Amino acid sequence: MISFKNVNLIYDNDVQALNNINFRINKGEFVFLVGTSGSGKSSLIKTILKEIDCTSGDINVNSQSIKELKNKDIPYFRRRLGVIFQDFRLLNEKTVYENVATAMRVVEADENNIKKRVPIVLEKVGLKNKLNCYPRELSGGEQQRVAIARAIVNDPLLILADEPTGNLDPETTLEILKILNEVNKSGTTILMATHDKEVVNNMRKRVISMKNGKIIHDNIEGGYKL
Repeated sequence: MISFKNVNLIYDNDVQALNNINFRINKGEFVFLVGTSGSGKSSLIKTILKEIDCTSGDINVNSQSIKELKNKDIPYFRRRLGVIFQDFRLLNEKTVYENVATAMRVVEADENNIKKRVPIVLEKVGLKNKLNCYPRELSGGEQQRVAIARAIVNDPLLILADEPTGNLDPETTLEILKILNEVNKSGTTILMATHDKEVVNNMRKRVISMKNGKIIHDNIEGGYKL
């Protein structure tokens, strides 16, 4: 599903964000990417999304070489991914329904399918009664559920979650993780960046630990180690 081979990323200011990164994540895995701020987690996720290009090495996602992706093909590649951010990134002028429906329209889904699919997904994340609400009318946890619904509505092969619980209280964090765990059980691969030690230790999933741009642990059995 995801493989990194000898990946390095050096920014223009000569800061090495990624240093000889090597790992493989198989289809259906749920993997935590942990480390303190500045450890390289977000940079790694941005290279998967091809928001930035690695300086050297090879990255493959679902047998697609990221290095060989042409600019015109990047939007189509990203359609197969679901992305969840810490700051939700919802469209504030659109309702909950429209925020999720927009993700389907981007992939040119049929409008009848959108009308059927969106309520089903919103019910899955516990928001079936919030279809016509606007983001400003929702709690932080509810907004993140909308973001999850948007990420999963097109049945992506892979979900990338960059600190998705960073702005949430512990109780809401557990609710979000339960939803992501159920999504993973359906076969979707999840890579979640976080620095929340308690979250990682409770879930007992594989943990890749980073420090100063390097992988320092890859713990199959789970557990936060830095």
